[in-house]
Amino acid sequence: MNENDASQTPPSQHTEGESGMSRWAAVAILGDAQFLMVLDSTVMNVSISAVMTELDTSVEAIQGAITVYSLTMAALMLLGAKLGDVIGRRRMFVIGAIVHGVGSLLTTVAPTFAILFLGWSVIEGLGAVAVIPAIAALVANNHQGVSELPPTRPSERSRGSPWQLVRWSEDS
Repeated sequence: MNENDASQTPPSQHTEGESGMSRWAAVAILGDAQFLMVLDSTVMNVSISAVMTELDTSVEAIQGAITVYSLTMAALMLLGAKLGDVIGRRRMFVIGAIVHGVGSLLTTVAPTFAILFLGWSVIEGLGAVAVIPAIAALVANNHQGVSELPPTRPSERSRGSPWQLVRWSEDS
């Protein structure tokens, strides 16, 4: 069994030893990653004037960087999904997160607009191409949907401490 088999095992075939909490923790991590991808695409739009002043560039150049970031993701998203199918979705997620992190670091320390363009538009865009399809596939493969949600009615929950209400039942 290789490392990708567990992430691609249908929910009905998970072993008894796997806790529902660990699967929900994975969803929380994947949700955080998705939030970062969305946040990343809005940060540049919000910070146009600050970046323009700090790097002594024009609005058009920054809009071009934003456009290239979006085009990089749009043009290569299917390739990222296919690579995830070939080499493993979890591996693709990790690789994409590392690439995205390197791009973020380069963008953060960029002394010139050219470095910012390379870090944000190209490297972070390529990282997002690997991460976003992997997120969707990992969630879809590991969860069946509403039947796995925790109980919502008080009568369905245990009558223990408040922490037990927060902790989702492993019985479902």
